[in-house]
Amino acid sequence: PAAEEEEEEEAKASGKKDRQRKKMQKLMNRALDGGDVSNGGEEDEEDLGHKGLKALYVKWSSKCDDLVNSGGFQNFVTGVIILAGIMVALQSDMNTTRLLGPQLDVIDQIILIIFSIEVVLKFFAEEFEPWNFFTSRWNIFDFAVVAGSLISTIPAVGGPTAVLTMMRLLRLLRVLKLVKSLPQLQVIVTALIMGLNSIGYIAVILVLFYYVFAILGMILFAENDPWQFGTLHIALITLFRCSTLEDWTD
Repeated sequence: PAAEEEEEEEAKASGKKDRQRKKMQKLMNRALDGGDVSNGGEEDEEDLGHKGLKALYVKWSSKCDDLVNSGGFQNFVTGVIILAGIMVALQSDMNTTRLLGPQLDVIDQIILIIFSIEVVLKFFAEEFEPWNFFTSRWNIFDFAVVAGSLISTIPAVGGPTAVLTMMRLLRLLRVLKLVKSLPQLQVIVTALIMGLNSIGYIAVILVLFYYVFAILGMILFAENDPWQFGTLHIALITLFRCSTLEDWTD
């Protein structure tokens, strides 16, 4: 019995040494692979499953990012935006709507689905930080247009007239997505927006210019032509008409 107990203890010690050796080997392999060794390599199947799902999500997120940034996808979206602009014109014509109403509605729904898929792909392209999607103003604009279009398809949102008006406005806003698709046009629009402050100062200068010359016109021409320069507001209107060449011969 004593010999058997010694053999069992030796077997347990040997098994313990084997487990420690395998554990150390596993830690070394993980360290060489750049993994985390803080938990001693003790991972359960649930953790491994979570890591597998995480790796799969990162993989598909990377594919979504490559897709939305590819030239072919951007050209396709540009073509859909142009088609959406044409659809706005066709759906605004009563005769065309009367003849091709159902077909135009189907095409419009397909366009909405494509834009919705584009937004979803951009969300997935941000991996585990989807809120980064809203750091771009153009992305916010795209999301607002798509979300509004989807909401407008729900009859319970409002009466038929309200829904129809909202859908027409959102269809018209889709055309503005073309600005984002064309980098050169986007640069021009951005420059105009950044120059709004300067345009405001130009408006102030024009108002002062009209004000001074309206008073000068009242002083010089009020007696001879009171109809055009009798009061300040009439003089301002007269100068504006002269500037726009409206009835300048009068």
